[in-house]
This record gives sequence, C-alpha cells and structure tokens, in this order.
Amino acid sequence: MKIISDNPVTERVLDARNGELVYLGSSSTPDLWDALWSLDRATVDAAIAPSPGIDALAKFTKRFVSPDDGLVVEGGCGKGQFVAALSRAGFQAIGIDFAPETVCALNTFAPQLDIRHGDLRAIDLPDASVAGYWSLGVIEHFWDGYEPLAREMSRVIQDGGFLFCSFPYMSPFRRGKAWLGLYPKKNFHKEPEGFYQFALRQDLVVLRMADFGFKFVESAPSSALKGILGECGCFSFLLERLYYYLGTSIFVRAIRRGVETVLGLLGTSHSIKIVFQRQSRGMNCA
Repeated sequence: MKIISDNPVTERVLDARNGELVYLGSSSTPDLWDALWSLDRATVDAAIAPSPGIDALAKFTKRFVSPDDGLVVEGGCGKGQFVAALSRAGFQAIGIDFAPETVCALNTFAPQLDIRHGDLRAIDLPDASVAGYWSLGVIEHFWDGYEPLAREMSRVIQDGGFLFCSFPYMSPFRRGKAWLGLYPKKNFHKEPEGFYQFALRQDLVVLRMADFGFKFVESAPSSALKGILGECGCFSFLLERLYYYLGTSIFVRAIRRGVETVLGLLGTSHSIKIVFQRQSRGMNCA
C-alpha cells in the first residue's frame, strides 16, 4: 500500500476551561508549514492541477458568490490548490499565507496565481473589498484566540458578502469521549509547549463571529475517517493506513468510502464548514 502521512500531532488534551481539545506536538509556525509542504515545481504542478474535491469547493462558492461580485480571498492558502480552483471557476482569487518559502515557491512555479505573503491579522486589502473569504483550517491554530483574524475578515468583507470557515470541531464523537472522561484533562494557564491547534466548539464560534457582524447561514461536517484517527487505541494504526492510502486499488478505495459513510453517521467528523454572511456595517459588532 502506498501511504503518505505527515502528522504533527502527538497528544490530545481536553481544555478544562471551555471543553475544547488541545492538540500538542509541533507548533504551527511558518517553518513547520514550509517543511511539511516543501514545494518544488513538481509538487506545485501536482497541487494546482484540477481535483474533483477541491473543484467542488469552488462550485460550492458559486451558490453564494458570483465571479461578477468581486474578489474572493483564501486566507491561509497553503499550497495554492484552492486558489487555482477558484481561478478555474472564473473568480478573481487571491491567496495569502504566512509561510515565506511556500509563497516564494508558488510565485516562482505558478506565477499565474495571485499568492501573497502576509499576516491574516493585518491584511493588505481595503475595507469592504472582498465578496467572499475562505478560511480552510486556520482559526484553530491561534492559542490566544482567532478574534484578530475575525476582525480583519469583518473589515475586508463587503456588506452582504460571505465567509466560508472550516475548522476541527468538537464533534458528537469527541463530545461523547469528553463526557466519559476518556481524554486527559488540564486547566491551562498559558500556551503549552508544542501547541498545534484546537478542536473548537461550533456553538462558541458561531456566537463569537456574530460579535463581528457575521450571521450564521449553514454548516456541514466533513472528514469522518480523519476525525477518528488517533482516537481508537490499537485500531488507530489500521485506520491511519486506510486514510492515508494513495494507491489505485478499487477495493481499498471502496472500503474507505464505506467506512467514511458509516463513521459520518456516527458523528465522528473531524471538521465542520460554516457559511456566514457579513451583515450591514450599521449593525453593532466588535
């Protein structure tokens, strides 16, 4: 079986303050992402090539934002695959990321994409200049909270524009484990060494984003198999091999699809995608 796995997480601890999971291992720094992605021409070409899953997200965007509405930004664009998909779908798309070597590689090997190095807490774009903003697995990486990112999202997204935000969350499966006391628990007084990310509470994210002028529109969980990796003791190794499988066996792929479906019904999804709409600036917000 052809397997690839780059997992920076070694431990999960329940934060006693708010009931969210803290993932420990390697700190989520620009150096970590540059090392994990390690882009050259071949990997860039592979990343930005058409892909059914990524292109489906671009198609999903069109449910809410038309290419004629204006700019679409991906904050934390990584290897540039989604910026490429948005561009193929006809959007004027910009990607922003804080990993300098990654941005440099994308600028060198995919100059047709508008990829910029920057800090999502201080975006170099005018107020109300963005029709749609995608945040795919970003807000969970900030120990002191994602409020500075939300404030910038609120500033740059135009009234009536849309925010598409996904993050690891406290799924029904994870909430059940927490209720049963199956995670080690700690009351953190400062950022722990090796902090990688949180699994956030969906309800708290929706409430907090409302403070920044964002109205909840809809949500959908995803990645049910990924949501159970490392959570099942001795069975985790087999599940990881299935999740990271890159071979062409129809049999193995069918098993993975079946497992994904069953686990989704059991509430094990790793992430949740929430669509928000930016309300009028005449309303009160943080």
